[in-house]
Amino acid sequence: MFSNPKFRTLYFSEQPSSNGRIRTHEDTEDFRSHRLFNEFSGAVRIQIFSDDLEVVNPCGSKTTNHQQAMFCFTIINLPPCSLSQLPHIHPFAICKTSDVVEDNFAFVIREFMVELHELESDNGMLLDVADLADFRIRGTLVSVCADTKGAHEIGGFMSPSAKKLCCLCLIERPEINFKSRIDKLVLRDRNNYDEAVVASNSDVNEIPKTGVKFSSLLNESKFFHFAENLILDCMHDLLEGVAPFSITNVNRAFATISPEFGIDAELLNSRINTFQFSFYDLGNKPSSKFSDEKIRQKENYSTKQRAGQNFCLLNMYPLLIGDKVPEGNFYFAIILTLRHIMDIVFSPIITIEQTVILEMLVLRYFEHFRLAFPDVQRKNKMHHMVHYMPKSLDPKIHQ
Repeated sequence: MFSNPKFRTLYFSEQPSSNGRIRTHEDTEDFRSHRLFNEFSGAVRIQIFSDDLEVVNPCGSKTTNHQQAMFCFTIINLPPCSLSQLPHIHPFAICKTSDVVEDNFAFVIREFMVELHELESDNGMLLDVADLADFRIRGTLVSVCADTKGAHEIGGFMSPSAKKLCCLCLIERPEINFKSRIDKLVLRDRNNYDEAVVASNSDVNEIPKTGVKFSSLLNESKFFHFAENLILDCMHDLLEGVAPFSITNVNRAFATISPEFGIDAELLNSRINTFQFSFYDLGNKPSSKFSDEKIRQKENYSTKQRAGQNFCLLNMYPLLIGDKVPEGNFYFAIILTLRHIMDIVFSPIITIEQTVILEMLVLRYFEHFRLAFPDVQRKNKMHHMVHYMPKSLDPKIHQ
């Protein structure tokens, strides 16, 4: 990669924000307080991502025997506009999911750690770059991002269905309906994670008490620790979790509690088919697959849409059916508030002040949801929204 002049130009062109806004990792407190980056500001900053993919889609989504685990990395020293481009997203392992889970991801992570240890060493890694003599780089793993299931498996945690359901805090399942602030939670850190590992190794009966089964091999890094450097995946959390969960609950309420509004499957499908989506939304235009049977079905939280379609559907939902809903409707407020939350979470540039707004919006969303659906159990991904809020305005949350 460093032999490519275009890559080097991008790599060495990174500049911190000049107006106080948070655009990249370099603008965060995590970067400014990091031991390695204080000494070598140009050190390589690696982020890895893991997710499963299906190679036999026609057989359905539950064909787990054929699932492949994909591991990718990006170097986040690049400008933000380059990070989402495919040439800068690099797969480093593709394995059968059942094999890596059985081995606790060891045979993948162990090979990754060989090069990471060299990058983190005092001498760094010597690269054979033709036009740069004695070129050495230093670097480390900055963060890991994965869906809920993958994060639990790589981090050595119990299943997301366990009583201790979160990789970032010690909340228990009965508490997620009423703990909506991060300052009400006991967060995981290096100390309580490592103590949990010791307890689990000495007595398997301790595992359910902490939710930790074993220590992730990634914790062998000098600078990285899974309990502190996991990044939640907002695509899985919001677009494949909270958004369809909210839409289906609201649709069901309109169909069963407020049928006088006339919001049913026929109306939704008709409005979707006739709505003039913009050119940029056509690729993610929602499918008109709603049926009255599915809308009324309890505990059915699927919109039958892809993540991008859920994003588009949520954004356009007020325009699709807003004329049917009276002002001040609680169910409609859930959708409007969630749209504001997603505007901030998916924004490429934010300010510290916007994190305060985000905190207020998340609290408002939970309050609206509690009043509208008091008997509906919150899902793990709804709880994850609490961790998108700032920790006492600490910019590290935005790394």
